[in-house]
Amino acid sequence: MLDLTVASLVLSLASLIAIAYLFATYKRRKSLDLRGFNDLLQASTMHLVSKLRGIEGRVTEASGRADTAVLKVESLHHELREQDSSLDTLAGSLKTLMEAQVKFSMVLRELRGRLSKVDERLNSVEAAVRSLRRPSTRQPARPIFPKPPSQREISFTSLNPTEMEVLRLLYVSGPKTASEVREVIGRTREHTARLMKKLYLEGYVERSTEVIPFTYKLSEKIKKSLEFSIKGQREVD
Repeated sequence: MLDLTVASLVLSLASLIAIAYLFATYKRRKSLDLRGFNDLLQASTMHLVSKLRGIEGRVTEASGRADTAVLKVESLHHELREQDSSLDTLAGSLKTLMEAQVKFSMVLRELRGRLSKVDERLNSVEAAVRSLRRPSTRQPARPIFPKPPSQREISFTSLNPTEMEVLRLLYVSGPKTASEVREVIGRTREHTARLMKKLYLEGYVERSTEVIPFTYKLSEKIKKSLEFSIKGQREVD
């Protein structure tokens, strides 16, 4: 469309120039006949058409080059857009990959921590199993009866009947707790506790502190004295 418009303008301009040229020539040569004028007009027209064809060819060639350049620019623009789209896709893929790598690293770190705890527990279990399989050489623990703090002379005459009853109970039945003593002598808990504490502090009994409630037993000195007293009474009888 642009080529035809340019060609039309050029042709119109050339026609005007040719007509003006012929008119001027005709005025200078008034004696020129009609046939000569017609020949001159045809020659001028042919020359003008030849020039116009040359111009039209160059215009067409230039237009073709312009169209080719436009097509190349459009193709390049399309390729650039495709490359931009590919780069955007690649950037999105890289971002997703990096996020997945970070999450994987976190999961791997957490898994390592859990495996470390599992290893510690397994080691503890294995150590416990080995200790259970190993025969024990330790003797069973025996109750410890520390010596009473009192070092004064011990006499049964200073004891009341309830206290003597407690000593005879421990002599006959062996070690007892304060609750077991209370059930036999029929006293209150507070009274029994004070009584056993007194016997302990004065050296009549020994107290085991290995377990709670405490266990009381006769001291060796009192035990021997009771054995001697009972033996003497039997001989008298």
